[in-house]
Amino acid sequence: MTFGNKAAPRRSAAMIPHENKNDYSMHFRETSSADAQSLVDGVRLITPAKEKNSAVILPWIGYGTYRLGEKQALDATLEAIRCGYRSIDTAFIYGGEKTEVLVGQAVRKAIDEKVIHSREEIFVTTKHWRKYHGYDASLQCLKLSLKRLDMEYVDLWLMHWPGPAYNTMNKKKEDVEKDPFFYATTAPEDMADLRAETWRAMEDAYRQGLCRSIGVSNMSIKQLRKLKESAKIWPPAVNQVEVHPLHPQDELLEYCRQEGVIVQAYASLGGQDTGKQLFAQLLGEKATKKQKCSLLDASLVTELASQLKATPAQTLLRWGLQRNCVQIPKTTSKSRMLENAAALSISMTDEQVERLKEELRSNVIRNNPDAEVNEITRLCWRRDPLRHLDFD
Repeated sequence: MTFGNKAAPRRSAAMIPHENKNDYSMHFRETSSADAQSLVDGVRLITPAKEKNSAVILPWIGYGTYRLGEKQALDATLEAIRCGYRSIDTAFIYGGEKTEVLVGQAVRKAIDEKVIHSREEIFVTTKHWRKYHGYDASLQCLKLSLKRLDMEYVDLWLMHWPGPAYNTMNKKKEDVEKDPFFYATTAPEDMADLRAETWRAMEDAYRQGLCRSIGVSNMSIKQLRKLKESAKIWPPAVNQVEVHPLHPQDELLEYCRQEGVIVQAYASLGGQDTGKQLFAQLLGEKATKKQKCSLLDASLVTELASQLKATPAQTLLRWGLQRNCVQIPKTTSKSRMLENAAALSISMTDEQVERLKEELRSNVIRNNPDAEVNEITRLCWRRDPLRHLDFD
């Protein structure tokens, strides 16, 4: 089976023979994004430990589990592992706090089926939820995640959001600004101090062996700089943020590069919180009956995909990889899992990477001359008023 003319990696290509299952680095291979060839090829994360067998390598392409239904979370995660995926991204809050349980079940079932030999062959990421900010509450959050996953540790634990609150989705922006700590365990006046306490708990969780690396998500340069002032472990291994050609995050990527933070991109294919009307507004293009009028359908994306003899999804994933961003696309389709993995076999020039970003952004500016471009091109969490708050 091919996608574009790119053959998907065979399942066996995702396996690296190993003798000592406790030598984690034997299960993954450190490469640059340009040299990655299989789903075990990844980037080495910066961690305090220096022992050889403590190398933490995050695969360049993993499997995302956001917005999977209850049955899908088990079946699709297991299918992803069968297809060769060795990095699974989940979170405390995903699936109404049910997805972690199902991800854990999928990993154990993969072991039972002998698709993998041991837990160490899967890189598992989960995320702290924002109602648990603070030292004690954060440790409680991780222990709950580990219990749900039925695992002794996770490979990467991320601070999901820089601010607190729990049940604010679809509420009026004014109501959220009046009480942004709704359902939070604590409500300090200075969010930066609370964030520092959460990070202190994450540092201790790392020292206790409950996670092999720690990082953040949805954090700005300003928030990272403030966190650095009190951090004992620095840099965060990862900052997981929205990145795609419409929302390239150039300044943030450069800051993270300088600090040694690996950027992991979500919504690489355009996100799930948008529809035809928004993309028509952004790109000035109308959908055909076969199109959703999404980023995947943008004429520039499909044109470049044709040049690369690839699919639009592979083109967008390769665009992110070329910028050294780890990718975690989600799909429930086996064929698309293989299609996404085959993005590793695509080559894209620097000129093509830059053109895709600049021309798409130019279209947005031309079609929305009065809009703030970085706000309108942020495609995720459009119904969450918290996205407008800095929590500084």
